[in-house]
Amino acid sequence: MLTGRLPQNSKFSGVLMMIKLITCLKRIPQIPPTAFQEYWRTKHAEIVRPLPGIRKYIQSHVLLDCYQTGQPIYDGVAEIWVDDTNTVRNFQDTPVMKNIQKDEPNFFLVNSSPLIITKEYEIIAGPERDKDIKLIQFLKRKKGMPVKDFQAYWLTHYGPMVTVIPGIQRYVQSHTRLSGYRRSQPPAYDGVASYWFHDMKHIERAKATTEYTTAYADKKYFMESNSLE
Repeated sequence: MLTGRLPQNSKFSGVLMMIKLITCLKRIPQIPPTAFQEYWRTKHAEIVRPLPGIRKYIQSHVLLDCYQTGQPIYDGVAEIWVDDTNTVRNFQDTPVMKNIQKDEPNFFLVNSSPLIITKEYEIIAGPERDKDIKLIQFLKRKKGMPVKDFQAYWLTHYGPMVTVIPGIQRYVQSHTRLSGYRRSQPPAYDGVASYWFHDMKHIERAKATTEYTTAYADKKYFMESNSLE
């Protein structure tokens, strides 16, 4: 659904950036979170960096405090940016990719760590600062809703609603590529949303606003209630 006007004071950008590969990592249970994060950040990152054609590689690690209240659905998210899908095809059989795949079972459960290929849209432009908190949401579209309708609603209707929520420093939508739905196994998620805040206090303040409540109530029109954060 298209909107005729943006909310007042909207910071909506809606700029298509590039292709992004998103891997949701589930660590091996016997490995403590601190050891998992250290291995991923150091040894595995060094193996990934030489991958030909990548523009950017980002790791998002779950805050260690989160483990005090239970196990998160995933222990981190890896993001790799490329110019196009040809780049992805070209690096599949490279020695670097073979080394990556060989190392992955050393620290995470490959079969429980889905990969989706997405198109990234920058809704609120802003810096990616290491000290900021990044909130990641894994979206599943409303049952029976066509993929294209889901993507259009999320981008052009829901996106502008989020831009007026106070405290959000950056907001990016990653839409699963349509080609992913032509495979025998459907994609694990229809998209991934990423929100940047200065700290946890800003997240809690945002959730207490009318703007947040309005956007939250709108989710039922295009996504399933079991979408995960």
